[in-house]
Amino acid sequence: MIKKLLSLATATLLAVSMLSGCGSNKSGGTSSASQASTNSAEAKAGDSATGKTELADQNFDTSYTPKKKSYKIYCTYKNIHSWYDAIKSGVDAAVSDMAKKGVKVDYVWYGPAQPDAVDQVNSIETAVGQGYDLIAVDVNQPETTAKAINNAVAKKVPVATFASSDVTNCNRSFFVGNTDNYGDGCKLAKAVCEKMGGKGKIAIL
Repeated sequence: MIKKLLSLATATLLAVSMLSGCGSNKSGGTSSASQASTNSAEAKAGDSATGKTELADQNFDTSYTPKKKSYKIYCTYKNIHSWYDAIKSGVDAAVSDMAKKGVKVDYVWYGPAQPDAVDQVNSIETAVGQGYDLIAVDVNQPETTAKAINNAVAKKVPVATFASSDVTNCNRSFFVGNTDNYGDGCKLAKAVCEKMGGKGKIAIL
């Protein structure tokens, strides 16, 4: 369920990128960071360690006409962790969905070994310089990252925030993710208990 929701969120990110028309058409390489990976629409949906994923809502409106036939998206997150594999699985599914519509999406998926606010700012600046159509950020340090986001937007590169951290005091386009772990935990526990009929053992891993 989480991966499907993230898949829909990624489709939204792609849609905003396509509709904005703010990106540059310049060609550029990937981030120089060693942990970055480059992916394209040629990958099959959900090709990641977490398995296959389908879009959350097959009725999601993609009837708009993209301004281009190809897009470059830069995604940077806090640090390398298996949790982000689930998000990447959703990204792959959305990218594959766009490919079926004749739109090629190349994206860089980057995260440092350890959380590093300065590294995140540098990666955002690098993405701006390389002409990406959209930058998606899982915010590391709000105050520091907010300035980098504003600088990117000032240079006509739209920025969205995602995952578990948002920063509202900046010019980011929107946030997709979760900021209420307690509330989500309560809903999940309730749903599980209802499915189990109130009986049984639960392991939290």
